[in-house]
Amino acid sequence: SCTAGTQYEIGLTSVLFSGNPALRRMINVLPLGSVQYQIFRDNARTQLWGDTLGSNTASGVGNGSAQNFTGYGLVPPQATPPSGTYYDVVVVVVTY
Repeated sequence: SCTAGTQYEIGLTSVLFSGNPALRRMINVLPLGSVQYQIFRDNARTQLWGDTLGSNTASGVGNGSAQNFTGYGLVPPQATPPSGTYYDVVVVVVTY
C-alpha cells in the first residue's frame, strides 16, 4: 500500500544473474545446468521487467489500498538441460 498520490516504481532484479533482464537464468547445481527465462510486465510478453527506473519497471500512483502487479514468465526455446530442480532468486525493489 502506498499513501494516496505517492508515485512509485517496481523493479525486478535477479540475484544470481543480474544486469540484463533478457538473460535471466535459473540454475541447477547437480547436475550442473541452467535454464534461460524472462519476466514481462504485460500478457503479450513484449515489455521486459527489469530494474532500470523509468525504463523497464512497473509504475503507478498510490491510492491508499494494496496494489497488485502480475509478472508473465517465458522460457524461450533452448537446448534441453539435464533433469533437476532449477532456481533463481528475484528481488522486488520498490522505489517511491
